[in-house]
Amino acid sequence: MARFESEGALNGVRILVVEDDFLISMELDTILADAGAKVLGPCRTVAQAEHLMAANSVSGAVLDFRLDGDTSLPIARQLRQHGIPFVFFTAQTNTGQIHSECPGATVIAKPFHRQTILAAVAKMLH
Repeated sequence: MARFESEGALNGVRILVVEDDFLISMELDTILADAGAKVLGPCRTVAQAEHLMAANSVSGAVLDFRLDGDTSLPIARQLRQHGIPFVFFTAQTNTGQIHSECPGATVIAKPFHRQTILAAVAKMLH
């Protein structure tokens, strides 16, 4: 995988972050913002994400799969309908449900490394 460590590697992209864990969402926000992305969110619920998507242009998204008793699949479906790329970000070890609903989707495992997130987002966008 190519390296995307420089500041500004994601300049101008608007990334929707859907993550219900406060500390992880803040870390994702920092990683993406340091690379130049405009972070939308982080959103803790499907409803928050839908509201942000309706009000903003979105270049791509990082979606936690499990959201406090729900999943981010409704968001993934909306993004796919609009041709907006996304990656799943999850601690879930069984990704069968993800791949049955979203064949070929990129799944990033938690815990994660900064470089893994940046490389996956850059690949998703290109």
